[in-house]
Amino acid sequence: MLENLLKDEKIVPLTEYLEQKKNEDFNIFKVLRLQDYEVRHSNFLAWLFDPKASHGLGTNFLETCLQACFDNEDILIGKEIKVETEYPTNEGRRIDILIHSENFVCVIENKYGSEEHNGQCKHYKEFIENEFKDKSKKFIFLDIHESSGEQFDECGPLYGYKSLTYNKIYKILEELNHENKIQSEIIKQYAVILREKYENIDNKIFELCKDICFSHKDKIEFLRQLDLKSLQGISSEAIGMLQNFLGSYLQDSVGKIIKEIINTLELTLLYQYKQEIFRCIPKKADIDKISFSSYPDVKNGQIIILAFNNQINNLSLELLVLPCDEQRSKDRAVLCETIKKLHINNSRISKHTQWWKVIKEEIISENEYYEIALGSNDEIRNHIEEKVKNSQLIKKIIEITEKYNSQV
Repeated sequence: MLENLLKDEKIVPLTEYLEQKKNEDFNIFKVLRLQDYEVRHSNFLAWLFDPKASHGLGTNFLETCLQACFDNEDILIGKEIKVETEYPTNEGRRIDILIHSENFVCVIENKYGSEEHNGQCKHYKEFIENEFKDKSKKFIFLDIHESSGEQFDECGPLYGYKSLTYNKIYKILEELNHENKIQSEIIKQYAVILREKYENIDNKIFELCKDICFSHKDKIEFLRQLDLKSLQGISSEAIGMLQNFLGSYLQDSVGKIIKEIINTLELTLLYQYKQEIFRCIPKKADIDKISFSSYPDVKNGQIIILAFNNQINNLSLELLVLPCDEQRSKDRAVLCETIKKLHINNSRISKHTQWWKVIKEEIISENEYYEIALGSNDEIRNHIEEKVKNSQLIKKIIEITEKYNSQV
């Protein structure tokens, strides 16, 4: 099946174009396939942060990054600076990057597109505050995307941290002066892979991939699961690009259309995570009395929301009840009972600390995902709009809020 695919006349232009770009744009990080591994980024950044390292930047990069996070603060980083990766804590967890000196310590939690989980950042902060009591302490959360402001609030998982993005690091590297030509070239190549994270996929590659996948829809699952280690040369590059297209690139394309649709329908966007999660509320819903959620990423504490869940091979619309603080658990129980009495869902009422997925409706199922997602933007938009307009969830969330408000 693979041999027939690689011989297909539609894949030849893709392999040739990738070969051309590879020759034009040599990048050591891509050659070694290091660009998508979080720990590799941590190691390279640790090298850049270390003023004694061979890059010749001294403290320039470290100080510029700190200034980007802690604007207008006088930070004395000290003279005997040490940079460590995978620094162990008392619970067996590991801090991605720890920078410390005789009077200063800085934690950098690196999330190269992944999410904070299990209270990592809170634990690191408590550990460092206890371990380095007499030192000035700074905490940075590094991610590809800007984290939402609510996460840094007092009740949020990133309280006490400052946000730093790879986009900002890219811009800092672009402005630095490099004296050593070899190190300068390596740093420039690293900046390129960061820049490409924020650029749209090459239009020619996008259209070539779309054409190939559309013509071979029967081979899509085979393509997605194919192990690149079994391939060599340009065939590996081409199949890898097709896998990326079928994954994040196609997902991003659908996500952008979802956001456009939210803006045109009677919905208010409360929170967005990348192009994957879109949480919203109908504009007609009276939400004043149900704004008591403890979840930090939802504006104004809405406890009941609609969520578009845009995954790699399916799209769903969900009605969710969010967690709340213990003191509002009785109010949440009343809301859940209201939902049950309206016969919207027969599942048990969840604890106040847990999410409750009341209903899930498929907007694009697994079986039809690639048939629809490989169509034109207008075709994708028309399908999603029709499904959402015919969905009962918007009407149901309004009905729930009206019923709940009449009881409290």
